[in-house]
Amino acid sequence: MDEQNRNENGNENALRDRIREYLETSGYSFEEDGDSFTYRRKDVRMTVGGKAGKIRQYLHVIEGDQYQFEICLGPILPPFDGRASDMMDLSARITDTMFILRAEFDDEEGVFHATANYDTFDGLPSVGALKKREDALIEELSDCESSINAILAGGDADDAYYELLREIGLYDEDDEDDGEDDADEDWEEADELDRLFDEYVKKLESGEDSDTDKGSILHFPGTE
Repeated sequence: MDEQNRNENGNENALRDRIREYLETSGYSFEEDGDSFTYRRKDVRMTVGGKAGKIRQYLHVIEGDQYQFEICLGPILPPFDGRASDMMDLSARITDTMFILRAEFDDEEGVFHATANYDTFDGLPSVGALKKREDALIEELSDCESSINAILAGGDADDAYYELLREIGLYDEDDEDDGEDDADEDWEEADELDRLFDEYVKKLESGEDSDTDKGSILHFPGTE
């Protein structure tokens, strides 16, 4: 048991060291608090409600061999605002749709959380792999900007979700059904959506480098 604890502590320390190396190499100013690193990339910006959104970024070490990128946006709504239920609905749909981003909206704080979780079962991630994964989360969050703003402007979760689908190329108003009950057309449209989504996933995966990008995506309970 003592040897197992030593190994786990060693892995956790190695992962913290690698994250610290990544943040220092990237030139980010950061603060370390136990298993969490708080930092800020100046080039990460989002406009919410017509204003620059407040953004906080974190890298968390979880259980020694897992880590999480987290981007907090907001507060974007007052506590328990009437639009919060639509924002929570949209967050669930974002989680179901996006490749790596897991979204959650805290209606008490009014903050939108975007996370991506990984493990180190195949070894520590390289500095380059961490950069790719951070960039991928930022790219997916930027795709959510118009849908988040749709709810802030008074739209419902359905309207906001269509904004997201348009943003990632999975929905085109010109291709809307004309109201006729045509089952064959419905199946063809569903197949086309599947094809477009597969292309979207391949685009995100195309930047992966098998020699440096070690680890796999984790979906922790409560984030799916």
